Amino acid sequence: MKLKKSHIIPLILFSGFLLAKPVLADEVSSDNTPMGHYIEQIQTQETSKDSSSDTSATTPNIRARLFAAAPAANVPSDLKSDDNTLPRKDAVDIASYQSWMTQADFNSLKTSGVKSIVVKLTEGTNYTNPYAANQIKMAQNAGLNVAVYHYARLTGANSQSDANSLAIQEAAYFAKVAKSFGLSSNIVMIMDCEQPYRDGSGNIIGPNPITVDWATAGVQFANTLKTNGYSNTKFYTSASWIGTNTATCQMNYNTLGGPKNLWAAQYLYGKPSSNDLKNQQYGAWQYTSQMYYQGTKNLQTYPVDTSIDYSNYFTSTSPVPPSTYTITFNTDGGTPIANQSVVAGSVVTQPAAPTKTGFNFSGWYSDSSLTQAYNFAKAITSNTTLYAKWIPITSPSISYQAQVQNIGWQKNSYNGETAGTTGLGLRMESLKISLINLSNGLTNSNSHIQYQGYVQNIGWQNPVQDGTIAGTVGQGLRFEAIKMNLSGEIANQYDLYYRVQAQNIGWMDWAKNGEAAGTSTMSYRLEAIQIQLVKKGNPAPGATTFTFLTTPSLQYCTQVQNIGWQNPVSTGQISGTVGKSLRTEALKINIGNLSAGIDGGVSYSSQIQNIGWQAPVSNGQISGSVGQSLRLEALKINLTGRISQYFDINYASQVQNIGWQAPVSNGQISGTVGMSLRVEAVKLSLSPK
Repeated sequence: MKLKKSHIIPLILFSGFLLAKPVLADEVSSDNTPMGHYIEQIQTQETSKDSSSDTSATTPNIRARLFAAAPAANVPSDLKSDDNTLPRKDAVDIASYQSWMTQADFNSLKTSGVKSIVVKLTEGTNYTNPYAANQIKMAQNAGLNVAVYHYARLTGANSQSDANSLAIQEAAYFAKVAKSFGLSSNIVMIMDCEQPYRDGSGNIIGPNPITVDWATAGVQFANTLKTNGYSNTKFYTSASWIGTNTATCQMNYNTLGGPKNLWAAQYLYGKPSSNDLKNQQYGAWQYTSQMYYQGTKNLQTYPVDTSIDYSNYFTSTSPVPPSTYTITFNTDGGTPIANQSVVAGSVVTQPAAPTKTGFNFSGWYSDSSLTQAYNFAKAITSNTTLYAKWIPITSPSISYQAQVQNIGWQKNSYNGETAGTTGLGLRMESLKISLINLSNGLTNSNSHIQYQGYVQNIGWQNPVQDGTIAGTVGQGLRFEAIKMNLSGEIANQYDLYYRVQAQNIGWMDWAKNGEAAGTSTMSYRLEAIQIQLVKKGNPAPGATTFTFLTTPSLQYCTQVQNIGWQNPVSTGQISGTVGKSLRTEALKINIGNLSAGIDGGVSYSSQIQNIGWQAPVSNGQISGSVGQSLRLEALKINLTGRISQYFDINYASQVQNIGWQAPVSNGQISGTVGMSLRVEAVKLSLSPK
């Protein structure tokens, strides 16, 4: 909860979010977020969508949500603890915003039937609840069980490896503070998973939901706590985030040790009833943020979060994630390979290739249909069977080998296998590719593979072929993109498909026969690659739309007092005038040269003398005024569509009596408001996230 003063605002629209829960007039601190803060916003958004006129049957994808502002909706009912029709009141969670609580309040909660107090201990890697020690002591004095929670942030993680690394750092901090408080090793340690990617102003405050899976990061969090002596880790999140399909939910409970290991938050818009309990499949249900206990004046005045415990969730008796998983290798008639026992969150050790008479081994796959090449850099979160793929010796194949930062040359990979690494944040520096098993008229003299790399500080290199090194060795330069194609007789019989995993993007789609795969002008490293030969006429291995990304073009122009419309300029150039005391009156902006598979544009609005903020316009339309001699005083610019996932738009204004202001980005105000000062010139640029 967020109550620290007597001045309470029941509903407030703040930073584009509707906060249904009462908040302080001075708002929630940016580094101290109470449990459930964003969950109510998510659920308000979902309730609003449910009640709208949109009857689409499309299943929402939690990974695509940016938790944008929701229209006003009903708020959770105020509840009183003496209402016997409510669910049990087993647990109350508190943070620094409950600093008003006294020993009498904890004693009263115990008398009211509360069994457990869950105290916020930490957030991120540098915040500790300054009241936690006293809150824990008072709860224990009252005879209440105590659990503690950490509010996880994972801020800015654009890949699973980034998120895992941040989860490890946050867990280490959580454990360090727990030890400093003298907390026992069997205390329940809860990871609060609710931080959205962006806040209502568009600022990045959490992990990218498209490329990051919270549950996978949660395994790393739990493993780190276990390493530090705390083996009883649980997870708190919104009920809408929980499921069993990692592609459409953020908290796959199978990854986290089963549904009883999760504490689900779902606030009903109306009064919950003990005759209609929700979320019983989970360990506990936080059903309200608005419980007014009746035993003391404080508790009558300030509501607190309350939960029902279905399975002794807040004590040390409920299940924890398994510590090891079994990896089975199905060689399909090849030489047998022993099973491996792998610690949760670790990776499988790639075994030596099996052999099979009449066939060449072509890699390990995660499905029996042999369509998903297995990535040996993937963290293990369940028992897994890997399947060997075999290619008859009469069929041509492809072999490729990557040199990777801190690793060196890896073993050869074959037809669709992953070369490089995923989840480790390591750059691929060079690559060798060869055709093998040429037969039936195909020979090393009439069939070739050519390839060329786009390398940091170099650009596109000259093409090489047939096992020659592309990229650099010993220079520490990243591969950023690649092109490759077949030549000679094999090009008449086969297509060449390849895809890359790029920093901050993840796996891109399959490029074909000489197309570029990766990025340019963005300084993103390639981390992994997969290559396949596909018989002419057969389908591609997967999607083929989004194969390459480069920075779009940006053009803009201003209408200036006594001059009129100036010629368009491009990224980083000045539009307007400097040192002439002339006002800009209007602005046009265009985004172009979008990479295939990427949509979007630019939206912008101006504050104009005597008018105020105008409605946003987009993509070459006029913002401002023409022929009215009114000064442009401020502007806001945003990218729209999918390009906003990968780029920021930055802009600065030269302002009357001030000069050049510091650049701002992504919808922030540049210029001045309420000062009657003219904008005289602007500079715009795009930058990769």
